[in-house]
Amino acid sequence: MKSPRRVMVIVGSDSDLPQCARGLKHLIEAKTAGLITTIKGKEIITASVHRHLLTVQRALLLRNELDVIIAGAGMAAHLPGMIDSILRYELEDYRLVIIGVAFSGKTKKANLAARLSISQVPGTQVVFEDGHGFYFGEEGFSRACKFAISENLPIIKKPDPRPTYSREFAEVIEMQKTQ
Repeated sequence: MKSPRRVMVIVGSDSDLPQCARGLKHLIEAKTAGLITTIKGKEIITASVHRHLLTVQRALLLRNELDVIIAGAGMAAHLPGMIDSILRYELEDYRLVIIGVAFSGKTKKANLAARLSISQVPGTQVVFEDGHGFYFGEEGFSRACKFAISENLPIIKKPDPRPTYSREFAEVIEMQKTQ
C-alpha cells in the first residue's frame, strides 16, 4: 500500500467555508480510509493573502510534511498563485502540488475576477482544472478534493529564472528611444 497523501486546505475567508463542506466530507472519508493524512491542527487554515501573508508563509513552513495544498479564494483569488510563487521562487520547492479553487461570489464580475486571477497568472503551476472544467465554486472544490487524493498529481517543473533589474528613470527613457 502506498503512503497516505498529506493534504492541507487554505481558504481566503471564512465566508468561503460553506462552499467547502461537500469536498471536506470527501477528505474526511479518505482520511478514515487511510488514503490521506493531515497535519493535526493544521487541516484547514483561513488566511487572506492580502491580509495574512505571514500566516500563509508560516503554513508553508510545513511544506515538507505535505504533498498537496488545496488553496481557494473568491473575488480576486490571488491565494493559489501567491502560494505557488512563494514555493517555487522563494523556497525552491518543486514537489508540493497546489490545487487552486475559485469560490463563487455574489456577482458575475466577482466570479470572473476569481477565475481569471488563478487561470491567467503567467508561469504558475497551480492546477485549476480537470476534464470537467475549472475548479470553481462548491462543485469545483469537491472535485479538487477528489483530485488531491488521486494517483494523477502532476510533476512540478523548476521554473525558468527571470532576472530582476534596477534602473534609473532616465535609463528607461533612453532604452525606449532605441527600440
